[in-house]
Amino acid sequence: MSVFDMDTKGQFQTEDSARAGSLRAETVETDFWEGAGEGIGRGLMRGGAKAAQFIGMAGATIPMTADAVMGDTQLQDWYFENVIDDFAGKSVDYWTPNPNEVGTAGRVLGGLAEIALPLAAGGGNPSLMIGSQSMGVGTELVRQGVDGSAAAKVAGVEAAAAGVGFVIPFFGKTLTQRIASGVAGNLAVNPAAEAVQQQVLIRSGDEEQAQWFDPLNAEARALDVLTGAVFGGVS
Repeated sequence: MSVFDMDTKGQFQTEDSARAGSLRAETVETDFWEGAGEGIGRGLMRGGAKAAQFIGMAGATIPMTADAVMGDTQLQDWYFENVIDDFAGKSVDYWTPNPNEVGTAGRVLGGLAEIALPLAAGGGNPSLMIGSQSMGVGTELVRQGVDGSAAAKVAGVEAAAAGVGFVIPFFGKTLTQRIASGVAGNLAVNPAAEAVQQQVLIRSGDEEQAQWFDPLNAEARALDVLTGAVFGGVS
């Protein structure tokens, strides 16, 4: 998967909704610019929801520590159900558009918009952005029934690719060089990472989920170009 959980490739929640009814995401056709503004707005909010989810997971150490002292799991069970699943998880779902709501532009720009709030909250430091995106990938895979070990491996590759993609532009000396190196770096790193992620899921028997990690996906590569340019500008 690309650095950002792009709607066309990473919208596991949308696929769940499609399977529950007669709608199949891959059969829905939308115009290129349809719902572009909505896609951007939802992507912005989705990025914030994923950051909150990531921060919430870090906060889980408090109820887990308390439970360890008391010898039970009551507090952490409540925390994960009400804070992580009901609040943060459902917020991510809410801000993920259905497949018939946005076209190509909205999907690509919506994926790009996920960078804004986590990166701004980190003051340009990518740690929150990388953590929230990689954890989001792992969490959604588990929700899809993927074994936790395989999901963790995929999330680890996601984090590593994002980290490398953010660092590469710093080797340039001018703004143009850094933007160019950011674009080139993303186009080199992310397809390779997705090939690895795809193989991890195939080997774990999760062929259906593996299809979302396609190194040749044109929209994902367009997103790589945009995020690479942003990384170059930030650097």
